[in-house]
Amino acid sequence: MGRSGYRRGLFHAGVATPTSDLSAYASYQRITAEFGVVEIGHIWFGVPLQRTIAATEAIYLLAAHAFDDLGYRRLEWKCNAWNAASRRAAERFGFHRRGRLPSTTRL
Repeated sequence: MGRSGYRRGLFHAGVATPTSDLSAYASYQRITAEFGVVEIGHIWFGVPLQRTIAATEAIYLLAAHAFDDLGYRRLEWKCNAWNAASRRAAERFGFHRRGRLPSTTRL
């Protein structure tokens, strides 16, 4: 299936705990292959994984796969402006705030 076949989202789940409980998930979404843009979103890290090297590595691997393997030129992360923890995480991972979405845009 080509890149444009993932328009509804491509989810990844991670298990990094000895109990084998789900500890993280994230997805590629809003995939626009014709413009070389993909968004990562619907990101959740369990408490044991938050603010760890493993969490940073997970975001790095998502970005590397998008750029190196899938050939995208732009990776976006959108989050609710009221979600301070998500905004801090995006900044910690190297994302930069680029402005606001129109109020009619749903996240």
